[in-house]
Amino acid sequence: MKSVLILDPHLDQAIALAKYFRRFAPGWKIFGGSEAGRRPYFQPDYFVEVIECDFSNPTLGEQFDLIIPSGADSTYQRVSAVGDMALGDLRFTSQSLKAFDKARMLEAAAAAGLAVPETVYDHRSVSRFPVFYKDRREENRLHRNRGIAVNAA
Repeated sequence: MKSVLILDPHLDQAIALAKYFRRFAPGWKIFGGSEAGRRPYFQPDYFVEVIECDFSNPTLGEQFDLIIPSGADSTYQRVSAVGDMALGDLRFTSQSLKAFDKARMLEAAAAAGLAVPETVYDHRSVSRFPVFYKDRREENRLHRNRGIAVNAA
């Protein structure tokens, strides 16, 4: 029986992975891993247990057959801690960490001639609507700051 640790279990993609494993690998034990001090606000039924762990601990992999980081923060911390890693054919390298700097990536995309969304740092400077907004990083909370604003009210 395999044991799988899915980091950032509160994220939608983590829950989707847990559901998938529960359906197609019913004998596997699926754990959720939350950063110490960031316990999820709920205990999803898809996980045997949600445990607190240090994402950057290189020995964390000795406790589970498979560790899957599901969010940007956990992916960044795991790759920083253990170096290059792979999930099947998908490789994460220290070079790929450069993609986690969103502002830098948007600048590079714009310099390459790609269309990039306008980034607004002060809501008072918004002059056109609708506007799609979201957090810079997802956090462990029930209501996330994302959506579409159609006016300034």
